[in-house]
Amino acid sequence: MIDEEYAKLLKQAELDYEDNKKFIMVLKKIRAKSLDREFNMLHDKAFEEIDCLKCGNCCRTVRPIYQQKDITKLAKRFHCRPIVWEKEYTDVDEDNDRIAKTVPCPFIAEDNYCIYYEDKPKFCRDYPYTDKTRLRNYLRETMENSKICPAVYLMINWLKESVNRGTLS
Repeated sequence: MIDEEYAKLLKQAELDYEDNKKFIMVLKKIRAKSLDREFNMLHDKAFEEIDCLKCGNCCRTVRPIYQQKDITKLAKRFHCRPIVWEKEYTDVDEDNDRIAKTVPCPFIAEDNYCIYYEDKPKFCRDYPYTDKTRLRNYLRETMENSKICPAVYLMINWLKESVNRGTLS
């Protein structure tokens, strides 16, 4: 179940989405290193405020991509061969990636905890990717993620504030 406060943030993210998409053009003008540094700082700040276990929206709405290493680990947990696990839990998308067959993720518990947390896929471990480098190349995806992850929505708002104050250019 998603925390009421986080649900409100996500509702606001939907309302702000078109404006946030336009904000991409502003962010593209910022030096890449400055943008990465700011995003990384805001990532840490956002996840001090947002508790993923009170949200779980990504697990309920995003179909993760499974790398072969992920499939092998999870198949081992299931005591089966990787091909059996793949057939049961994955589909192939238009990019020929192995993705989760269902949404919500069948491995999310009612308390939003992943029942295979120790072996969760790289896609899930790294989501929402706002602590990486070269974020300028992923601004559209980041804006999409702002509708899924309340932490990303907060980061976008804080970035807007930094740009408006002139502390990020």
